[in-house]
Amino acid sequence: MKRTFACIGAAALLTMCALTSVNTFTAKAVFITAFVVLFISLIIKKTRSHAALPVIAATVCVCCVVFAFYGFSVEKKTCALDDRGKTHHLICQIISLPVADNGRVYYTVKTEEIDGKPNVQKMRLSFKEYLNAEPFDRLEGDFHTYKLGAFSSETETYYCSKGLFLGGYTDKTENLIITGKIGFHPMYYVLKAKQFVIDTVSLCVPNEYGGLLTGFLLGEKGRVSEKTLNAFSLIGSYHLLAVSGLHITVWTGFVYSFLRALKLKRKLCNSLPILFILFFMALTGFNPPVVRAGVLMFFVFAGRLSDREADSINSIGFAVTLLVVFNPFSALSKSLWLSVFAALGIILVSGRIYAVMNKKELKNRLLEFIKTFSLQSFAVSLSVTVFTLPLTVLFFDRFSLVTPIANLVLIEITSFAMLLSGFAVLLFALKLAFAAYPLFFASSFLAKVISDFAAFLSKLPYITLSTDFLPLKIFALLTPFFVFSVYFLKKRNKERLIKIVSTAIAVSFVFISVFGVLTERKRVRIYIPAVGDGMSVALVYGNSASLIGCGGNFFAYSSVCDIMKKEGVAKLDFLFAPTNDRFVYSFFDELRNGFDIDMIKECEYGLVKLDDGVSVECRVDFAYISCKGVTALILFNPDYNAALLPEEYSSADYLFVRGSEPVNYKKDGFSSVIVVTDKKGDSSDLIYAGDEIMYLEAEQNGRARLETAN
Repeated sequence: MKRTFACIGAAALLTMCALTSVNTFTAKAVFITAFVVLFISLIIKKTRSHAALPVIAATVCVCCVVFAFYGFSVEKKTCALDDRGKTHHLICQIISLPVADNGRVYYTVKTEEIDGKPNVQKMRLSFKEYLNAEPFDRLEGDFHTYKLGAFSSETETYYCSKGLFLGGYTDKTENLIITGKIGFHPMYYVLKAKQFVIDTVSLCVPNEYGGLLTGFLLGEKGRVSEKTLNAFSLIGSYHLLAVSGLHITVWTGFVYSFLRALKLKRKLCNSLPILFILFFMALTGFNPPVVRAGVLMFFVFAGRLSDREADSINSIGFAVTLLVVFNPFSALSKSLWLSVFAALGIILVSGRIYAVMNKKELKNRLLEFIKTFSLQSFAVSLSVTVFTLPLTVLFFDRFSLVTPIANLVLIEITSFAMLLSGFAVLLFALKLAFAAYPLFFASSFLAKVISDFAAFLSKLPYITLSTDFLPLKIFALLTPFFVFSVYFLKKRNKERLIKIVSTAIAVSFVFISVFGVLTERKRVRIYIPAVGDGMSVALVYGNSASLIGCGGNFFAYSSVCDIMKKEGVAKLDFLFAPTNDRFVYSFFDELRNGFDIDMIKECEYGLVKLDDGVSVECRVDFAYISCKGVTALILFNPDYNAALLPEEYSSADYLFVRGSEPVNYKKDGFSSVIVVTDKKGDSSDLIYAGDEIMYLEAEQNGRARLETAN
């Protein structure tokens, strides 16, 4: 059987992904069915000799057993601790560098004892400030524990894919006992090296461009602004700031070329990159895409040492098998799925696309080099986009129409900036700062170019489409199938067919994009973010958005950011904060730093006319929205006497009020009354927007229903 590990990897990935979403009875049924199929396939000579069916059935059986033991172990260790608010005494070891986010500092730890009993598992602990501790120091104290992602299935899936199930927090850091590390820990030196890279780049490039360089090198985005992250997300190039196969491929290729330039022996040139691969995987925390690419590169160099050519698809299968066996929940990792499909696109299709486009050779060597480089980059970018298109539609809210162009321009510049900054860090470590600073200057200039280009693209109108758009879904599912089928048809002269299919795909994509943009121009959505006991209403019309009120709990800002990402909005047309009251003002500064805002009214009142026939009448106690025939009244103060409202405001299509039912209002005057609160009310006549993001798909007749955004 050819490509056995490719078959095993595919079966293992699909099986583990399925098992994570079924109950115990279904999992047992899957195991029994697979075992029966395995038994029958081994009896029948034809299936036994072909081997594919027995291998798949055996893989499913093994996955069921592994998942059962893993799931039982996780449940046993975490069940008693999934009680938000209860205090537990932990003795643990810090196994990560600190990560600062949303005003808190997070450490990943490995517990030794919990409440005096042995209990070994990974947890994510939260603190108000940085601890005076190093990796692998022992930490002891009382913590409130809770289940990670308890209020969001997407967040829960993210943490599960990283092997994290529980979190803990304490505000009494003075009561913690921190002691030095005990024993030898190889990962300590890896983490110290990672910290050195972060500190060196921060010292030499102490601005956001330094943060971008750290993101390119290690995937650490702590010093990158929300505005820049949004720009990369909107243009489909966010993967440049998340350590992936691109990073390890570029660095391993550089190490190999450097060793060759030193004219070392062949065995050293092929064995030292293997050690570097292992080090880089550890440096990035064994991130699934890095492991996938790392294993592939490992087999490439190992094959060269043994004079055998590695099978790339088999290598991917082996890497995936390792990941899902050690952590079945890694099968839920979006980055892993995207990485696998991107690699398959490059391996199977990019070379053939390049061969079709590269027909004529130019006489000028420089022009030939530029042409070859550009066509290869475009072929890789296009093949990755096509093969990951179905997953993009499945996993994300928006599809970027400029992804191929963005990646074509940015990937090579990013790779060059990454190499320059990495080499500068090495020179700095060798006490050659005088040689490192020019490289840091050059790499920071490239980071500025990358940032400015991403910002420019992200501000173009209608560069994204909603993945809920049905024609886009159909296109996303059929395109990879047609591309794969055409390129592997057993037909000698199929160049004409390739051109016909390519032209059809391109025309279809343009048509769908134009049709999608025209459809979204007509859409009006009124969002109610999950802001707890505050008040904030987001108005999305076409490709623009405004925010009325910016108050709420600790998670309110991230809730608003989620809405903007879902709608593909890079900036706000208008922000209105009627008072400095925390109920309507708590994340005003975060919004101003995180988004470009055309107009801000801070405690200023009057009529504001926006684009596309949208207007907002601003007052201290209320705001009145008129948008394409749809009207809405927002009451910031529930104690306001609604009888004082102008008559036309009392007959709006929607009424939004904070906290509780308003005083003296005409209930029959509004088609819908929405109370923005995290407390459920008793009145059946009112709609209560709770702890989920909600939205109203407004229609021209003012009628709509409240739905969850996810």
